[in-house]
Amino acid sequence: MSLRAIKAVAVDVDGTLLDSHHRLKEAVKDALSDLAANEIPVVLATARGPNALRAVLRPLQLSPWIICFSGAWVGQTDGESSSSKSVVLDIRHSMLVAHSIVAMALDLNVE
Repeated sequence: MSLRAIKAVAVDVDGTLLDSHHRLKEAVKDALSDLAANEIPVVLATARGPNALRAVLRPLQLSPWIICFSGAWVGQTDGESSSSKSVVLDIRHSMLVAHSIVAMALDLNVE
């Protein structure tokens, strides 16, 4: 398959991009850098938040799109600072709602 036929590459972070010790293997880093060098967009998906990915993104030096919180936040980061460059979706619960959900779960003995 020609690289020109590839429109984007989406990768799950935990257990796929990172190994079981949460480390980025050199071969994976090189492959992602090659994609960026060929102007192929990289999309990273995780249940974690964008800030939790800073340590992962820093050595990559690219600006991937990120799908976080299991799809509740979608945006692009700046490869150099790892800060949000653009956010296209943010439908997370407020902290007040999150605390209420946790309190109710605890009252009902739901783990």
